Amino acid sequence: MITPLIQTQFDQLLKASPDATMQALPDGSVWVVVPGVAAAPPGAWSHPAVTVRFLLPLGFPQARPDCFWADAELRLAGGGLPQNSAIQDAPHGAGKQLWFSWHVAHWNPQVDTVQTYLNVVRRRLQEAR
Repeated sequence: MITPLIQTQFDQLLKASPDATMQALPDGSVWVVVPGVAAAPPGAWSHPAVTVRFLLPLGFPQARPDCFWADAELRLAGGGLPQNSAIQDAPHGAGKQLWFSWHVAHWNPQVDTVQTYLNVVRRRLQEAR
C-alpha cells in the first residue's frame, strides 16, 4: 500500500528524478525504480548511469530500506563486480540484477525519506570499488 507519507516523499523525489516509478506490492512493500542514476567518477564504471531499484519495506519510514539493485551489466571499469555485490534475481519478478548488499548506517524516521535512501545509493555509486 502506498501511504500518503510515501506518496508525498515520492513526489519530492520526482522533482529531481522525474522518470522514477513506484509500485505497491502484495506484501505491503513498495518497489521504487529510478533510471539514469550516475555511476561516477567518469570512467570508473562500465556504464556512466544505471537504473537502480530498491524496496521501501512495510512500516517505512520506521523500517528503513536495505540493499539495492542496479542494472545487471554494471561492472567496475576493469570488468569485475563491485564489493558487496552479486548477480541475483531481484524481488517481485524484476529479473536478474546486480544486487548491492549496502546498508544505511544512520536512519532517523522523523527526517529521513525516500530521497535520503536514493542519496545513499548515489553515494555508493560514487565509490568505484
